[in-house]
Amino acid sequence: MARRNRLVDLLDLVIWLDVEDSIRWRRNDRGGTYCDHYAADFWSQWLGRGEPVNPPLAAWLWWVGKPGPVVYGETVRELGATGLYDWLDDHAAAYGWRSFRSESELRAWCESTARPGLIIARTKGVGASHVAVALPDSVERAARARGVSVEPGGGMLTTEAGGRNRRLTRRTWWRGAWAGVLYLGRAG
Repeated sequence: MARRNRLVDLLDLVIWLDVEDSIRWRRNDRGGTYCDHYAADFWSQWLGRGEPVNPPLAAWLWWVGKPGPVVYGETVRELGATGLYDWLDDHAAAYGWRSFRSESELRAWCESTARPGLIIARTKGVGASHVAVALPDSVERAARARGVSVEPGGGMLTTEAGGRNRRLTRRTWWRGAWAGVLYLGRAG
């Protein structure tokens, strides 16, 4: 797929998922949010093509080992953002994810390959971990050309669900006090 087509596809996917207005990722009645579900839905659509994707399989279900028949509690289990961080920290490379040492490395990779990435941070102790989809900077130029706004900030372009759902933002939430932050990319 040509670079320009991937950038248009990324923007079209962000617009289609409509994180800011869809009821799928709104806070639940207990105040919970769905950053992991949104990231999973994004990646399932981006990589889907009818083949198992690990992670994600679908929203909160994750493979225990190698992809195979789906048997709840045996081949797949439920993980929130903290469990997802731990899983990715242990298994990302085995499933085609590339680790980067910093935001700037991930940002350069996303831009040079015209592919999305993932930023996931693990909470210290009790609290919510968070995950967002990282996007190439060129997606912002395409968005602005189509009249789609981008929330300003000092970081790389992301799309995320959470305390406030953001279609496109440069907010740098991952620079806070976390137990760890993973910067990941995946070809495909």
